Amino acid sequence: MSEQAKNEWLEWIKAIAVAITLAFILRTFFFATSIVEGASMDPTLKNGERVMFNKIIYYIDEPERGDIVIIERPVKSYVKRIIGEPGDTIEI
Repeated sequence: MSEQAKNEWLEWIKAIAVAITLAFILRTFFFATSIVEGASMDPTLKNGERVMFNKIIYYIDEPERGDIVIIERPVKSYVKRIIGEPGDTIEI
């Protein structure tokens, strides 16, 4: 294998490593994705829709009533809307 071919492979490996690292950082600290399950978010979000959320805003500010959030659990994540704040009484 020529020196030029080796350099080309090395450049490809570096580019892939940088892309994977960047994707990991973005996914961990800046964005979250989830799939809506069920009809609880109708009519805003439909069952089966894939959604992407901005995590950055919650480093700056607290979630507020009406915000759509992802509740991350070990087994499953949920897409829900905040309907109550501390001190509110919620009736179902």
